[in-house]
Amino acid sequence: MTNSKILTIGIPTYNGALRIRETIDSIAPQLGPDCEILVSDNASSDKTQEVVLELSQKYPGLISYHRNRENRGFDGNLNAIFDRALGRYVWLFGDDDILSAGAVAAVRPLLEKDLDYIFVNYSHCEHDLSLRQIRSAWFQSPSIPVNISSVIALVGTDICFMSAHIFKRSAWSQDAEHFIGKGYLHVEKCLSLAALPNARAWALSQPLVLRREGTSANALGWQKDQEFVVLMHSRVLAIAAFYRNSLSLRAFSRLKNSAARFFLFQVYQARRRGCVFSDERKSEIEKNLFSFPRLMNSYEKIMRSPAWTATLVFWAHKSLWRLGVLIQILRYGDRRDILETLKTLLMRLRVARAS
Repeated sequence: MTNSKILTIGIPTYNGALRIRETIDSIAPQLGPDCEILVSDNASSDKTQEVVLELSQKYPGLISYHRNRENRGFDGNLNAIFDRALGRYVWLFGDDDILSAGAVAAVRPLLEKDLDYIFVNYSHCEHDLSLRQIRSAWFQSPSIPVNISSVIALVGTDICFMSAHIFKRSAWSQDAEHFIGKGYLHVEKCLSLAALPNARAWALSQPLVLRREGTSANALGWQKDQEFVVLMHSRVLAIAAFYRNSLSLRAFSRLKNSAARFFLFQVYQARRRGCVFSDERKSEIEKNLFSFPRLMNSYEKIMRSPAWTATLVFWAHKSLWRLGVLIQILRYGDRRDILETLKTLLMRLRVARAS
């Protein structure tokens, strides 16, 4: 396969008919003939194929559609994208996320720097694109290419968001698949690059992607099944522990600390909802926490605590998170950032009270 394209925007999807149209409509007008959209359909049972083929007529020559004969799982579908992509670089993109105007133009100069990996910042928003948080991670873009550890030290667990990743196709190593089937293959591939001394990376501080909340996440069980949410966060910790020796101390500490914070936050949420973990999930969570005995101890204490104390600590965590956001804005943002984010936080508080 020749590198006839500079960029492939790879969209793994499963039953994405209701959301993928808006995603592709946000991407296609930004692409030139040296780019492509590759949709990898994981054996959907809805009208995803009809929607994508209709869009292929709307944007001739830009969209390539492939349907797996059977569901290969999320990680398997990511590998399918890299197997079929024509682009020298592959930008993984969720089927419900939105590409901001001018995003491809902002990324294109970096594609000429022979980088192995690019992290793209993003903003959170509701499913109707309202209540935006200005950006997920607050940092300044480097002035020269850096290594993977430097990127992770800047963004922490934001590497878990799939649509933030642009990989050089040749850097998607088939060897780094120790956690295949766990739903975080893109995170493992990113961390595996840290072991390569000459790997060159970049982090774009400008938010170029809108991350929808409450759409495909619900379809996959991410907000309906709190046990599953806790399990997935524990998997991030397990991957971080596995690649610990490949990362700088600063990068590992940032990733571990942010992953632990989110994990405990979700454990408190599970406890206040009265969740009872199945033996299978409990066993995997404990296995994932094996390298973090203090965190294991905290997890066990929370699950034994009264629900009212978990509720109290949960809201304390929420308040501290909001304070942390404001501190980051004051450090890196301008007046518009501050006003917009204050407005967003107030609106979120009103919505929470109303519900």
